[in-house]
Amino acid sequence: MDMNHIGAAKRQIIRRFLWFMLIDILMELKFGRKCKSEVDPFIYCGQLENTRRALRNRRIPVVFLDDNAKPHRSRQTMQKIQNMGWEHLEHPPYSPDLSPSDFYLFRSLEHWLRGKKFRTTKEMRQSLTEFFDSKDREWYRRGIHQLEEQWKKVIKSGGEYFDY
Repeated sequence: MDMNHIGAAKRQIIRRFLWFMLIDILMELKFGRKCKSEVDPFIYCGQLENTRRALRNRRIPVVFLDDNAKPHRSRQTMQKIQNMGWEHLEHPPYSPDLSPSDFYLFRSLEHWLRGKKFRTTKEMRQSLTEFFDSKDREWYRRGIHQLEEQWKKVIKSGGEYFDY
């Protein structure tokens, strides 16, 4: 993918990625609903629908990027994304360097959790809630904006490993 060939409008749309799925999953953790390890295509499509409803008044096109977990790649999920009119970006397998959750969010979360020990699930949920409550809208926006730069690094590296 050559970023120079993607028009300014397209780049602007790409910058509008949302980590709305993450928020939904975290709310499930926080309020005790099904956690990510239990998500199947039916649950995932329900999360997508909840997200679509939450975004319906935003009037921005959705460009959707997720990873290659089985529920995300199921026929049911692909059909749901298409029916909602969302543009779906393919995520190459084994490419955490191309995922904002991996190169930005989880790295920050890893620093937050370093050295912490939880005796109960409740303690873990409280810590996760503190982490996400401490992040403002701008923090998420920075992570999304870094996606384009991350893609450029990957292209420039020619497929070679690099630290991100």
